[in-house]
Amino acid sequence: MSWFIPYNQLDNEQLSFLQNVGNNKTSNFWLKGYAGSGKSVLLIHCLLNEKQKNPNARIIIVLYTLALIDMIKAGIPNQYRDVMVVTYHQFAGMHGTWDLVLVDEVQDLKESTIREIQSKGNRVIVAGDVNQSIYDNVCETQQIANILTSQSVTLGIIHRISRRVRQVAQFFCSDRSGFNAASLGRLVELPPRLIKANSYQEECKWLTLNAKEYAQAGYAPAILIPRHLKIFEFLQTVLSIENKPLMPLDYKANSKENYIKINNHLKKNGLKFQYLGNGAGSFEDASKSSLVTVMTYHSAKGLDFKAVFIPFLTPSLEIWNDPESRARTLFFVAVTRSREQLFLSYNGSTKHSYLNLIPEQDFHKLNANDEIIRMTNPIGSGNENDEPLVVF
Repeated sequence: MSWFIPYNQLDNEQLSFLQNVGNNKTSNFWLKGYAGSGKSVLLIHCLLNEKQKNPNARIIIVLYTLALIDMIKAGIPNQYRDVMVVTYHQFAGMHGTWDLVLVDEVQDLKESTIREIQSKGNRVIVAGDVNQSIYDNVCETQQIANILTSQSVTLGIIHRISRRVRQVAQFFCSDRSGFNAASLGRLVELPPRLIKANSYQEECKWLTLNAKEYAQAGYAPAILIPRHLKIFEFLQTVLSIENKPLMPLDYKANSKENYIKINNHLKKNGLKFQYLGNGAGSFEDASKSSLVTVMTYHSAKGLDFKAVFIPFLTPSLEIWNDPESRARTLFFVAVTRSREQLFLSYNGSTKHSYLNLIPEQDFHKLNANDEIIRMTNPIGSGNENDEPLVVF
């Protein structure tokens, strides 16, 4: 799995954390850091280190979303696949205790859940970033530390987000000064793209062609759309563009069963798209079959992709109804999923207000119709290797 970093490639700060965990064998830890600092990677290394010392150790990993479970499972070596990986809701109904409980996205948990985790774990190591807190009625930061009586360790290097992506993301981070002050790893520096389409249909056609192009080149791209209903509308439009049968309208209700039906319909009709989340879709399928992954901002939290598309950024797009700070945090989460390529797009003459916060010089601007012509006209593309056009 591309997101997992082997031990010999960890930075000194990350190695110091693992050494600290190993030297303080009974202490609880809270690992903090911005998006892309390696928190999830280090949780897996804590698992591996504990299993190497004690193969019979009872370890459980507790996560918020099913999509994150799918990603974490893909990063666990085969010999440790017996380790349970569950959601917080599943954990709440479980009995017994564990030698080690590993928790990601701890900032999204309620106080009662934190207390239950503490009571069921002989040792607890949690990770989280308060700048990505997107749920109501969560446990206060200081209260988390008090309940767990944990040592706090903060990672100061961001490895996943490039300088160019950070220039865009900074406007939506609650700790903008700290986010900008964090050191960055050595990453591919590509300018975020801003694409303007004349209509919704044109934007969907550009998005379909471009995402498929990246998937075929092995980028495993993700299209992030904030609302389930908007995802259904987009996939219906893709089917129409590809001259395929539309889905029944009752598929648009938000449920695991319907998303499985949606994925089956897409596969049956030869579309290289999948919805990932709510127990539907998988990273393994995306990698093996060169699929374009479509998911919500919520479900994407904790994940990363080599190429990320955030479309339909018009004034009518509702990211979150209230409060406004939650919508900004969700947009921050979406933008920071990009490991290399970031595309923001809109249709019509007016952009979403969030795009107006970002200086135009931070983008490489493209026209959707011009890009459609490029991708549908091999002679004019100048792209003999059949790979996505990369703009430097």
